[in-house]
Amino acid sequence: MFAYSSPIMSSVPTHCCRVSYTDMEGVAHTVEVPAASLHEAAPLGAAKFLKSEFHQYYSGPATLLTVAVKEPETSHEIRYGKLQEWLQGGAKSPKEQALKVRLRATL
Repeated sequence: MFAYSSPIMSSVPTHCCRVSYTDMEGVAHTVEVPAASLHEAAPLGAAKFLKSEFHQYYSGPATLLTVAVKEPETSHEIRYGKLQEWLQGGAKSPKEQALKVRLRATL
């Protein structure tokens, strides 16, 4: 189920996550991505939106992304601008740095 093959990430459990946002016309858009965390699911979902036919409705840094983990059922929200800040910020470990580099490449 994990979309990337990496020895660093192989021990991290992944979950099927739904990433969604509501566009300026009030239409909700949702994609599913495999991810181990909120900060991994959000950019993977945003990348799917930006590459899709709905990219013209994506409003940018103020967009509120909702990440829902299917099992166990949980939901989180993060503004795209805050996500970009986290991706551009420093890392606490080499593992986190590798994750940020990989995720920045998706956007």
